Amino acid sequence: MSIIKDFCLMSSVILMLLYYVKYYRLKNALIAQKSHFINTLSHDFRVTLIAQLRGLELLQNNVSNEVLPLVRDINNSCMYSFDLVTTLIKIYKLECNKNSLNYEYVNLFDVKNSILDKISESAKYKNIKLEITTNCKNIYADRKNFTKAIEILVLTALQYSNKDSTIKFIINSFKNKFKIRIIYNGHPITEEEYKRMFSCNSSFSTVGHGIQMYFCRKIIELHNGKIIVNRYKNLLNSFDILLPKIA
Repeated sequence: MSIIKDFCLMSSVILMLLYYVKYYRLKNALIAQKSHFINTLSHDFRVTLIAQLRGLELLQNNVSNEVLPLVRDINNSCMYSFDLVTTLIKIYKLECNKNSLNYEYVNLFDVKNSILDKISESAKYKNIKLEITTNCKNIYADRKNFTKAIEILVLTALQYSNKDSTIKFIINSFKNKFKIRIIYNGHPITEEEYKRMFSCNSSFSTVGHGIQMYFCRKIIELHNGKIIVNRYKNLLNSFDILLPKIA
């Protein structure tokens, strides 16, 4: 009986070792495949998009007024694709801890002005204003990523806002936390959209928006904060961000 027990034990150990080796090889293969995909995005896709953008920039100065709107639309589409590729790369690096957040004191009015530059054309088309109300001037955060996360939420609010309305950007400083509220008047986010919009496998109404919203959630979570979506009466909606003062 002892020999049989020893044989069974030895067989179990060998099987475990074989499974471990197989798991280790598969894990390394997946990591290598993911790295190859990201490197392809970083080089081949980005370089191609940059070349297209440069060509479109030249075209905008050498086409008729009739063709110019079409060239601008293509340029905006390429810029959007470039931004999505860049966002995917950032998500990968953040999740693999290849990028760390660089904390500094960020001027909130600088954040507002940066966002205004990005949304000015769309806001003008819908006649939407962006108002900022704050009882503090600075917030301790990663300037580039924090600004991008807020920009994504403001653009989402802009997409759903009614024409001739105002998006309110409200920041309040409490004893141990910041509360950032982006309020808009317009189409509310449905329960299904709410479930999907912060998922890494999300399918959003606008192509690519799921990637951006996942990046947004990731950045806020890395700041040890959270995002809450609120839907009120009279088509009033908000994104609420809660951040600790010391992340």
